[in-house]
Amino acid sequence: MRVKTLNMELPEIQSHFSEDIPKEWLERIDEACRPHYIWLLRGGEAYCDYCGSKFSASRLKEKVHNKRDTCPCCTKNFIVRKAWVGQNSAKRNALSYHFAKSKVNPDIITCTAIFSCYGYETCEAPWRTKPLRLIDALYVFVPGKGVAYASPWKLYPYDIRVEDGCYFYRTINSTLMYKHAMCFAVRRSFSARDCVYDNVWKESHAVYSHDDYESLYDAVQNTPLGYTVEAFRNALDDALAISPYRRPLVEMMERLARYPRQFEIVAKMGFSDAIVEIFYNKYASNHLINLRGNNVAQIFKGQLTKEDKRYFFENGGTYSLFEIWQELRRMGQPIPAEALSKICNEPYLMTVIDIAAKYSIKIKKIMSYIAKQQKLCKEQRLFMTYADYIRDCENLAENYNMGHIYNLSNKAILFPQNLVQAHQATIELINMERDRRAMLDFEKRKDKMAKELSGIEKKYKKLLPKLKKKYSYQADGYVIVIPPNLIDLHREGIAMHNCVGGYKERVASGSTQVVYIRKLDDMDKSFGTMEISIKETIIQARGKYNKDLPEDAEAFVKKFEHEVLEPLRTIAISLDGVA
Repeated sequence: MRVKTLNMELPEIQSHFSEDIPKEWLERIDEACRPHYIWLLRGGEAYCDYCGSKFSASRLKEKVHNKRDTCPCCTKNFIVRKAWVGQNSAKRNALSYHFAKSKVNPDIITCTAIFSCYGYETCEAPWRTKPLRLIDALYVFVPGKGVAYASPWKLYPYDIRVEDGCYFYRTINSTLMYKHAMCFAVRRSFSARDCVYDNVWKESHAVYSHDDYESLYDAVQNTPLGYTVEAFRNALDDALAISPYRRPLVEMMERLARYPRQFEIVAKMGFSDAIVEIFYNKYASNHLINLRGNNVAQIFKGQLTKEDKRYFFENGGTYSLFEIWQELRRMGQPIPAEALSKICNEPYLMTVIDIAAKYSIKIKKIMSYIAKQQKLCKEQRLFMTYADYIRDCENLAENYNMGHIYNLSNKAILFPQNLVQAHQATIELINMERDRRAMLDFEKRKDKMAKELSGIEKKYKKLLPKLKKKYSYQADGYVIVIPPNLIDLHREGIAMHNCVGGYKERVASGSTQVVYIRKLDDMDKSFGTMEISIKETIIQARGKYNKDLPEDAEAFVKKFEHEVLEPLRTIAISLDGVA
């Protein structure tokens, strides 16, 4: 987001701020952003700068520099650092945003961005090094107009080190740093790029960020933004608890300042959750409301019924509910918000709405159909099943030349009597067609593959008689089949939808063996695949799509292991002992 700032000169911006930074602000920064360490001291002692306890280093479990350990006094877990080692990597930069009423006009809100650098000297007590504080930006939020702000030419100077109690840039002396802090200039555009907020609170990031919400809630009292911020308070806390600091609070405040009346209407309508989600969810869009509107109809892009107004006011509205509700209204198929709220969290609901628009179906008809299907099959989440079924029908028509069968202009196809059975049928049909095409492709490439495998095929043919003698077995309606050649492994992989086709070289070398599990009454159909190690143990035995085998087949595998593989292992151990 990039918007123009207010036409306000630097002296005017600075006139809204007090000269001194309140002490409680600095305490909040330290509490939220200051890193804590367990310091190893010379002489075998250690010091925890969180609880202020000094104790014997032998009480630590690891005692390793730059590794985490637990303080035996406060039981907190911190990184351990040697006090006599270079401490530049222990440094942490923080950018904190604090709000207050303007000195000039109590209706105007100001925000001071404070840069804090927590650096540490290499000395006997590194924790006593005082942090560097710089004013990084000044924001002035004027209700009904927008934001003006000023900052140095370069924000948050992260490339700092500490030497002899002084803070330096790596290549420039500290005098220029403080000069930088005084070189404020008015910014003519406001951008989220100017704020350090994206997946913060990670060790790998250069700058930690902190929003002083307590100061914001105090500052907006008895101002045009007071009602809106208070209405958003719970929603904002919930959003930040789930995904903190994805968007800067100053960005949200800029929008609130530009459109205070519009956001107050939105808040009074019960949409505080939805608006906060727009600010704090990068996948959400703000196209749902018209912030330039002057009344409810203009802001919400259409008239709301009394029932919808009452529902939203009493229950609020999430972003997803509002998005679906508006999409249906745009399609000319409005559904009351109360009815929609019961299904708005259904997976694939938006896909079903797209289907309704594509095939000119009333969404109420689809909802009625799905409700009947849920009673019929007692299966939940049928919106997802219906969306998948329609996509399968389109796939069969477009890619498998079955448009004459799966014609969605036919109501019997569009609304099958049993949705779950119809969906299962389309899944099986697509899988059959894929298998058929894969087999045809295999047959075309079979001769070429035979030439490429001729070298290792000879090795396998030498092993084949031994494998048949070792592993041939049948019981309880099942039989073990030895692959006749290596090319057949590729065919088996296609039929079973597994990766056994890539085992050809290992099988030929004898480092592993692959056998097939077949039903005696259907020997030509692939049923199961088993891998056996060189030590005569079963590595894996899986069905189609790498699924578990049926219980009776699992029992057969165990019987095979007991009657065939265990004796082979015993023989191998005996021979080992003789050798």
